[in-house]
Amino acid sequence: MKFRYKITIIMLAISIIPLIILPYILSEKSRQDIRAQAEKNIETLVESKSEFYDFIFKYFRNKLENVVKLIEENWGKGKYYNLSYIWSLNGSYNSEEIKNFEFIKQAFELMERDENITLVYFGMENGLYFLSDSNFTKKLEEISNETGERFDYRKIRWYISAKENNSTIWSPGKLTTTISTPVFINGEFVGVAGADLLLENIRDNILDINFAGYGYAILV
Repeated sequence: MKFRYKITIIMLAISIIPLIILPYILSEKSRQDIRAQAEKNIETLVESKSEFYDFIFKYFRNKLENVVKLIEENWGKGKYYNLSYIWSLNGSYNSEEIKNFEFIKQAFELMERDENITLVYFGMENGLYFLSDSNFTKKLEEISNETGERFDYRKIRWYISAKENNSTIWSPGKLTTTISTPVFINGEFVGVAGADLLLENIRDNILDINFAGYGYAILV
């Protein structure tokens, strides 16, 4: 084969090879660009949801702390009570203390207006337990009758953590998360107020994030 033919063949090969691989390179680059954009969009979505739920949790924290403020400011001013909403660890009730139910119930209503709140309560160090739902009070009585032991909320994490840390804390659960904060009357610790926040809507909203086959959302 003459030399000039060899040169011609080589030149043709050099010209054809880029034409063959160019579509593949462009196609691969397009896929990478699409994936990069998708990941960026997902990151933006996750950050947006994170900021939104950070606002939501701060909102509930402020509401509970306002509940406590109302209880503290009106302590000793109550004039009536309803034992259907009060549980006693030792089975006895101090008539003056349970009259605080009047303003405790009003304080609970600040939290109950939100559909994500399932229960609001205030457990005192002396064993008095005020609840927003009378059905829960009945349930505590049933459990005590079945087990032979009075339910002691003071041994539960939401109570212990708020008391020991002297601050508002979150205690995660399977279907709800509990927010609780200590209550002081005239500078003296008297108990812990708390509320159960339904996690189902939050969980479904977070787990619904689509990662386009590159991952999945988890709630921790």
